[in-house]
Amino acid sequence: MKKLILFLAISLSLSLATFAHAQKIEKLSKEVIAVAKPSLPDISGYTGDTIQNIQTSFSKKGAVRIASLTEFREQTRLFYSDKFGELTKLQKMLPRVIVIEDGNVNFDYLAQNSQEFVQKIEAKTYLVKLPIIVAANAALTIDNGRKIYLSRDTGSFIFVGGRLFVNNSSIIAWHEKARRVARYSGDETQFRPFIMAYSGGALYLNKSHFESLGYQASGAYGISLRAITSIGLGEIDTSTKPHLLNAPTGWIIDSTFKDLYFGFYSYAAKNVVILRNRYINNVIYGIDPHDYSSNLIIAYNRVSGTQKMHGIIGSRFVNNSYIMHNDVSTSGRSGIMLDRQSGNNVIAFNKSYNNGGDGITVYESNNNLVYGNQAFKNQDHGIRVRNSIDISLQYNVVLGNRKTGIYFHTRDLGDHDYRDLTLDPYEQRVNGIIVGGLIVGNQSGGVFAENIESVGLSELRVEQNGNAISQFRGDLMSLESDIVVNLWEPDSAIMVRPNAQ
Repeated sequence: MKKLILFLAISLSLSLATFAHAQKIEKLSKEVIAVAKPSLPDISGYTGDTIQNIQTSFSKKGAVRIASLTEFREQTRLFYSDKFGELTKLQKMLPRVIVIEDGNVNFDYLAQNSQEFVQKIEAKTYLVKLPIIVAANAALTIDNGRKIYLSRDTGSFIFVGGRLFVNNSSIIAWHEKARRVARYSGDETQFRPFIMAYSGGALYLNKSHFESLGYQASGAYGISLRAITSIGLGEIDTSTKPHLLNAPTGWIIDSTFKDLYFGFYSYAAKNVVILRNRYINNVIYGIDPHDYSSNLIIAYNRVSGTQKMHGIIGSRFVNNSYIMHNDVSTSGRSGIMLDRQSGNNVIAFNKSYNNGGDGITVYESNNNLVYGNQAFKNQDHGIRVRNSIDISLQYNVVLGNRKTGIYFHTRDLGDHDYRDLTLDPYEQRVNGIIVGGLIVGNQSGGVFAENIESVGLSELRVEQNGNAISQFRGDLMSLESDIVVNLWEPDSAIMVRPNAQ
């Protein structure tokens, strides 16, 4: 009799536990949580021939003159005002610039009309000793195998209000005194030449090489697209300069970027295409679209050896963009990252491996799709999601990462003193779905969830992660047996709410 009572008590306890778990696990149709394969943009039209057609539309021959940089204070002060004294010291006089205006100028014509400041070293090779300003009504063309050295010693850079076309050529920062390329020395504040397009400006870079550009000065990071700020617009009569209301843009295709401070940077740029490039050993970031940049295509690039931070990162309201078919490796931190309210993006069919942080990271950024990627052999997690909701992870292969395969969590950022949480708001919430793919051989477990609201699961293959006893960790650990049972059938799907009452 006592044995019967004990058996009934145990059975009742197990039944209650199963019922409690059932409240946290809802069985669904597979179609409820799956989304279709993303529709990716057509990139076939972004070619050198198309750039050539754009270039020929600037048929009027422009003019070249030497002017004082103070004439362009209105345009340059927002990125260079605190460096004006430095440039004065480098030039040993009030800074002068080479100005291109009223049409298109090729580099040979520029050199002929500014011989005191543009030295011809050998055939098609020049040393430029002053900044070059391309006015809003002008274009500069560098093509046909030319090699342009921008002098670090005298403060050369290229500032584009109109158009810059670089085709099958090289632009390299040059250390005149040392007679060598101005490679990054470890001093972030040391001036190095740079290229920047301003509001209304555009860069068209094709089959070219860029080396050792940029340093720690706003907009002077290497290759940059930087819009005028709202404060700046308020100080300028835009009725007389309507081009300043247009976002900077550009196509960067089939080129190489080596030892730049940032391989690419943007502020409020739009409709930028970064396609089939090589980013090699750049210092802080490989590709870094920033604040309010949108409608970007970052595709088929190979990003390797980014020294300090992330290979590709979209940060602070980088929206409605595609990061697809890139190969990202050996970054100092994450391979690919979305950060600070960057939403409605697609990260698809990338390889991210051997990075010092995560393979793919999503921080404080809602409504993003991560589809068909490979994240393997990274030092942290394969894919990490923090303080972000409506994140869809589908058909990714996550293998052999040093920590967890997929890691969902929240975090209080109150201790992030370097962040303005008014400018960068967030909620301490996280949820999403994990559909399909393979999660195998990650050292700290397959899927980890902490403080998660919900996670949809379907078609999962989670094997041999960590100690192989528990594949689901954190809030999911106590539900693991129910998760496995409910996902056992083909085409099954469940919604797990670990903290449901």
